[in-house]
This record gives sequence, structure tokens and C-alpha cells, in this order.
Amino acid sequence: MPFTRSRSFIALFFVLFLLSLQLLGDENQVKKILSSIEKKKESQFWKESEKLAKLGLEESETLEKLYPSVGPKAKLSIIRYFIENGERKKGLDLLKKWILRSDLPLSLRKMGLVYLEQIGEKKEDVKGLERLLEEPGVPVEIKILGAKLLRKIGKSSKGRRYLKRYLRSSNFQIQLQAAIALAEIGNPSFKVRKILEKAAKEPTPQGKYARLLLENMKLFDQLAKTQGLTPKMQLKALEKKIEDLKKKNKELKLAKEANLNTGKALLDEILDKIERYYDFRNPKEIDKKRLIEAAAKGILDSLDPHSVYFNTEETKRFQESMSSKYPGIGAYVQKNSRGYLKISQPIYSGPAYKAGLRSGDIVTEIMIDKKWVKTTKYKLQELVNRLRGPAGTQVRLKVWRKGWEKPKEFAVYRQFVKIPLVYYSMMPGKIGYIQLTSFGEKCSQEIEKALKELEKQGMAALVLDLRNNPGGYLHEAVKIADFFIRGKKLIVFSKGRNPMKAPKREYFSHTEGTHPDLPLVVLVNSNSASASEILSGALKLHKRAILIGTKTYGKGSVQELMPLRSMGGKAMVKLTIAKYYLPDGSNIDHKGIMPHIVVKPESLSDQEGEAYVSLLQNEKLDQYLDQYYP
Repeated sequence: MPFTRSRSFIALFFVLFLLSLQLLGDENQVKKILSSIEKKKESQFWKESEKLAKLGLEESETLEKLYPSVGPKAKLSIIRYFIENGERKKGLDLLKKWILRSDLPLSLRKMGLVYLEQIGEKKEDVKGLERLLEEPGVPVEIKILGAKLLRKIGKSSKGRRYLKRYLRSSNFQIQLQAAIALAEIGNPSFKVRKILEKAAKEPTPQGKYARLLLENMKLFDQLAKTQGLTPKMQLKALEKKIEDLKKKNKELKLAKEANLNTGKALLDEILDKIERYYDFRNPKEIDKKRLIEAAAKGILDSLDPHSVYFNTEETKRFQESMSSKYPGIGAYVQKNSRGYLKISQPIYSGPAYKAGLRSGDIVTEIMIDKKWVKTTKYKLQELVNRLRGPAGTQVRLKVWRKGWEKPKEFAVYRQFVKIPLVYYSMMPGKIGYIQLTSFGEKCSQEIEKALKELEKQGMAALVLDLRNNPGGYLHEAVKIADFFIRGKKLIVFSKGRNPMKAPKREYFSHTEGTHPDLPLVVLVNSNSASASEILSGALKLHKRAILIGTKTYGKGSVQELMPLRSMGGKAMVKLTIAKYYLPDGSNIDHKGIMPHIVVKPESLSDQEGEAYVSLLQNEKLDQYLDQYYP
């Protein structure tokens, strides 16, 4: 028994010894970072302090212990660590004491005040800074910055009074600093304008900034004229808007204070923690690039069903799909309301059609790495990339069709598929028929060519078939609508979430269309989406066509392709940037367009469907058509 106890004691001692070594190692790492920060130039150390901010809460005690003994740059970096890692009050208290110190270099004190301006939110955050204004020997630059913070964050009239006092200084640089501070907090008095106008004539950075502030004041003046607001009322309205934004962001701020940071800092911290226990130098064990790309996919997935990240290989496949020829199964696809992959329309000369797949078929599962995976698990574009691949390779699918008791397995061999965008022919009664399979690049030119050919044959009316058309380029839909709409009329408009990046854009028809009086019927169904809905919606609302079929899909958003510079332009993001609206201002997202005349397609019975698929697979039907209709 004594021997057993002594062994336990030795083991416990050994564990405590190892823990102390680990703690010592962590403290040495922190000291190393602080030493590196202190050696950096003033213009560089703030960037270096990011390493400290990413360490996480476990280093809080170590940093608090080291704070009194480190230099001023390291001190400001530790303060940043506390503020950005959930110990905001402690960090703010240290920051204010640090700003009030008279032994610090002027540039570092200014940096501390600028940092406080960035993170300050309420009066308590600047409480105590009045001492800057009252104590003798404090540099004027520091006093001006302090007065600005007291007015901007603390709502103190004392701060404004001090700034106005400096406008009367005999030193123009002091006047200018005070004028800039007052302009930034929304106090554009006559005196402030005069000082800024004088500075604006100088070819210096301060002169350029003065010009920008004056431009901003002009915008406020224009707003006052159009909306009848005085500068004081403008300022109050702006302050109210800021307060409203602060309330909306309250949850985010609380999360930040609780160390639930979002963004690059969070991702970097997670990767840093993974790196402690995994070897990133060994790609077989863990691939850092793959982890980051998985995070990128997750970010885009959380936005909406149409925003997606494409890695290098996926970008290559997507670009191939936008050309008229690519290796794949030869079918237009989309997601249905339950998230399954749906065949909108197989290309008649393609492998999917030859294998027996038809419009409306639901692909419930796809084989990936020898495992069946539900198509609900992937976004549409990811599934499209899975369906494409080298010519001659096989893709296996489980497909359900209306009338079938359970899904059936199909094997489709990928081939190079030529995508015909437009089919046209003349039907009995001189009725022209044009089918548009998608809104690909220059499809409007092919439509125009088809119209001219049908006109030569004496076309009296036209049927435009948009069934199973999943959409494509918006500008092509606008051009085709322009063929049929008379005069200058609104076809569609788009509005983005950020009006600065995606402003409202309106698209109009131009003069008279080439066929403004041609009797027109448009065929649509539940697979007619996006650009199909823009075209059919505009023709319907302008009473230019009769729509026949079933309600359309309901996709009313606009995506933009954005190459990523960080990946050398070889990867990209497809991001939803706006919504589009029909001429009456309606958005059809998740709603669709109801046709004038509802006609539901007849469905084959299970036996008829089996027989039809059998005829296609053994090529009997093709042989019959070749023999009797060469």
C-alpha cells in the first residue's frame, strides 16, 4: 500500500510538472509576441498586435501580469487584447489611463484616442477625459481629439465649447484641426466652412480631406433644400438614425463582448487552435486550404440558396457550362420546393434523354465516392458540377417519376453535349413556333434570326415556348422583350441590398419593337425560372402576350460572378446582390407568375411510361423515325 501511494504521488508530481512546463511555454510565447510588437515601428506595430488579439481568453492572466513591465506599444496591444476578447471594461479603464499619461510619445497618445473613437459607444466610455482639457501642458492636438470624443461619444457641450475656442487660435493649423473635428461631428458653422475652404486650396493631404468635408456639407445643404431640413434638424435625424442602428446591433455588440467575435479574427483563431494539435505541413493529415474553402462554402451557404463558392476545379466546370459545348449528362436541372434535384428538360440529343430521363423527373440520390447521397444535401451548383465530368465516365442516379412507387436507378454516361439554345418551325395555320431552352449569351440574336426565317414563310402568329427554361442572362431577356413591346416601356428593374454597390437599375424597351403587333402566345410551366419570368412577366403586364401553362418557378433574385484575387482569379463567388421587380413593382421570388390560361400537362401512366422508356433505350423509336421521317 505505501508503494502504491508513492507511485500515485510521483505520477501526480509528474503531471503537475508537465503542466507547469506548458504554462511556461505559453508565457514565453506571449513574451515573444510582446517583444516583437515593441520592436516594430509605430506605423507597423498595430498590425503585429493582431497576433496577440487572436490568442484567446486563456492568456488573460498572463497578459495582466506582464502589463506593468512592458513598453508603451506592447501596453496598447494588451489593452486591445482585453477589449477584443470579452474584457471590455478592463481594457477601456486601462486605455483611458494610458491616454492621460503625459510621459508617452504624442503619436501613441493620438493613436489611443483614435482607437477609443472607433470602439467608444456610450458616455461611460469617455468618462474622465475632461482632465485632458483642464490639465496644463497637454498638447493642443491631444486636447482637440479629446474634446471631439467628449462631444461625439459623451454628448458633452464642454467638448464643443473647447473646439470652438480653438477656432479663434492665431495658429492656422490649430484652427484647421478644430474645424475638421467640428465638421466630423456635424457642426458645420460659417467659421468652420471658411477655415476648410482656405485649407482646401492647399495641395496637401489635409487640403484634400478639407475638400471632401466641404463636398459632404454640400450634400447636406441639398438635402435641406429638398426636404426642408435645417442643419440642426439634419444632425438630429442623423443622430436618431445612428441610435436606431446601435439598437439593432445591440445583440452583435453583446456577442462581441462575450468573445463571440465573427469574421477573419474568428477564422484565424480557430485555425490557430487546430494548428496546435494538427500538422499543417502534412497535407495527408490535414489540408489547410481545404479547411478554409469549407469555411468559405459555409459562409455562402448561410446567405441564400443561390449564393455559392466555386473552388478552382468548380470554376473551370462552371465556365465550361456557360459555353455551348461541355462534357456532362445533357440536361437542364433545378431544385424543387423540397430541395431535391429536378430535371427541367433533357437535351434531346444528350445522354440523359437517351438513358430515359424526362422533364419533371426528381433525382433523389446521386452516387458520390461509391456512396448514395441525397440531393438535398448539396446546393444546385454543386450538384451540377457533380453531373459534369470527363466524357465517357458514368454517373449513377436514383430517380423518381410521378406514378412510380419508388425511385429507380439510372446509369448515364457523360458525353460532350452541344447545347442548342433555339428551336423553331412553322406549324399549320402559319403559326410560328420558337422554343428557347435557356437565356445563353447571344440567344437574342438567334431568336431574331428565327423570327426573320419564319416571317419569310408567312408567319401570322407566334408561339414562344419557355417551358423548362431555367433562365440565364438578364440582358438577353430584356433584348428579347424589346422585340415585341412598342415604345419606351419598363421591362424590369433591379434593386440591391447595398445601393452604393448595386444601385437601382431600370431596363426599358427602345422605340418600336420589330414585331409589336404580332399575335403572341407564351408557354410556361413550373420549371420556367428567372430570366424566363422576366420576359413572360413583362409581356403579360404590358398586355403583349397570352400566357398559357402552369405557374412559373418563382426566382426573383440577381446573382453576380466575382473572381477572387486571393485565389489568383481561378476561384470565384456567385453572390446574390439584388432582387428584380416586374414593371408593376412586384417581386416574384417564391411566388411565380400565374398564366392567363392554366393548362396542366397530361401525365403518362406507369405502364405507358415504362413502354416509352423501353422504346427509347432500345432505339426502336429512333429507327422508326429514321425510316419513315428521314
